[in-house]
Amino acid sequence: MKNIIVNAYPLRFSGALVILNQFIENMNTYALPNHMYYVFVDSSLEFNSKCPNIKFIKVQYSFLKKILFYNNFVGINKYLKDNKIEPHFVLSLANINTRTVGDIPNYVYFHQSITIYKHKWNILSVEEFKYLIYKVYYKYAIKRSLQKNTQVIVQLECIKDRYSKVYSIDKDRIITITPNVIMPLLKSVDDSCEIDESYINLIYPATPLKYKNHKVIIDSLGIVAKVSDRKVRLYLTCEKDELRKIDIPKLSNNVEIVFMGHVKYDHLINFYYKMDALLFPSFIESFGLPMIEAATSGIKILAADTDFANEVLSNYDGVEFIATFTPEKWATKIIDLEKNTRYEPLVIENNRSWVRLFEIINKI
Repeated sequence: MKNIIVNAYPLRFSGALVILNQFIENMNTYALPNHMYYVFVDSSLEFNSKCPNIKFIKVQYSFLKKILFYNNFVGINKYLKDNKIEPHFVLSLANINTRTVGDIPNYVYFHQSITIYKHKWNILSVEEFKYLIYKVYYKYAIKRSLQKNTQVIVQLECIKDRYSKVYSIDKDRIITITPNVIMPLLKSVDDSCEIDESYINLIYPATPLKYKNHKVIIDSLGIVAKVSDRKVRLYLTCEKDELRKIDIPKLSNNVEIVFMGHVKYDHLINFYYKMDALLFPSFIESFGLPMIEAATSGIKILAADTDFANEVLSNYDGVEFIATFTPEKWATKIIDLEKNTRYEPLVIENNRSWVRLFEIINKI
């Protein structure tokens, strides 16, 4: 029996939890019967895996252990030693490598890109100061965790290039595996959110984090309200108070923002088909899933001119790229949008991302 150690204890919510759930789901199909998986997860999570050769180890950790990345450097190895488990393969799904003793296959799945983008954070802002500390300290922890035998998995070629430069690691040690995009079957379009077809209807589904850049599109709507009589309605998947640190300009009767709050995934996918365009001003991503989701529906996309957006949408004709921090240019593009314009939907090929990862594991 070969022992596969999977470090996933920080993956508790949002896209990180999606990664963990997809990994566990694919174990049912691709894990070999002579492999025993020890998966370290947060103590608050519950899983109903059908895979017989998986053991979940619940991790409870203090704030101090969390910021010192105790499990990455000490905790997991201590557990293995105390329980006399000999590791044959170690995979960290949590950006920071799990340091191991001995020359065994050692992989880390990188999916948080704050450390590799050179954005200048404002140290006088409480929120941005947190990102600055995260960028500096997390970068240090990642670099310290890498070993000579560590292989890194990233989601895009541009992330591979950035990671190689920032962490001084040869590109031949970095593998690009595009994440699985599993679209739900299209159902009849949900009418629980009323859409007024007299408006240009826009959507931006994103958590209101600073680097998601809600400010630029809200500022652009303020400009639209001043210079145009076009009727524009923007749908956001957050609550208004979550954007309380952004000064929302006075809008006209023709320009509105709808705060939808959390939207179920299948509802969101169906909702795209009602929209005239997706706005995607985010300037830090490891992939950018909403762009793929919108492109499969064939709607217009206005995206920040970033390396990841250009790579993700390289085969989609319905995208225009806009300088990231220029609300005037975003406003101009919004005013120029046409109703109900549709493009050839992007076809998602079977990229076999989890298959490729399990192929690596199954070689041991």
